[in-house]
Amino acid sequence: MDQNMEQKLDTVMETLTEFKKEFTALQEDIHTHRLEFSRLQNDLNAHHLEFSSLKSELAYHPGKLQKKTVERLERIETSILRLETEALEDLTNVRQEFSGRLTSRDYETQALNKRVLQLEGRLESLEQQ
Repeated sequence: MDQNMEQKLDTVMETLTEFKKEFTALQEDIHTHRLEFSRLQNDLNAHHLEFSSLKSELAYHPGKLQKKTVERLERIETSILRLETEALEDLTNVRQEFSGRLTSRDYETQALNKRVLQLEGRLESLEQQ
């Protein structure tokens, strides 16, 4: 029975040793997680300070962002109006140029028609002779 008791004690000791190792590993994991949590907390605090700084800066310049946005929109509107005016002028110029070319072609066509009529007249007079 002594030997049986010794075996049981050895088994209990081995189990306790394994538990101790697992507990030590668990404590190390907890320590690692605490360090990481602490680092994350520091990061959050830093971001909070940045956001607070931005918030106070925006509060200090309440209309600055709005003013810049309005200025940019006004510049865009001015550019669009200028482009619309220039586009209309360009279209008018193109139309006038096209109209001038058509008029020129009309005169050329009329001159050619006149020459064709003259040639037809000559051909008829030659045929009658």
